[in-house]
Amino acid sequence: MKARFSRRSEIDLAAIGEFIAGDNPRKALSFVRELRKTAAKAATDPRLYAVHGELTVPVRRIVHGNYCIYYSVRDDEVRIERIMHAAMSGHPVADES
Repeated sequence: MKARFSRRSEIDLAAIGEFIAGDNPRKALSFVRELRKTAAKAATDPRLYAVHGELTVPVRRIVHGNYCIYYSVRDDEVRIERIMHAAMSGHPVADES
């Protein structure tokens, strides 16, 4: 199975990188790489992580430090939906195609 990052998750990664880069540009690059690597793990065993919520499909969550990586399993791919700081409130996934 292959992992694919949604447009929204790419925006999330860019925002996380920009935020961290304000203090430490080098750490920003390495941390975004770590988040991508952790998210890609979902493709190796997508049902390993618990269902966190559901809109049109179940949404699962992986935690990496203070960040939550939300993904869904769709046909032959794992779709990384959002990557958010754990302190953020609200439902993490809007139903976008």
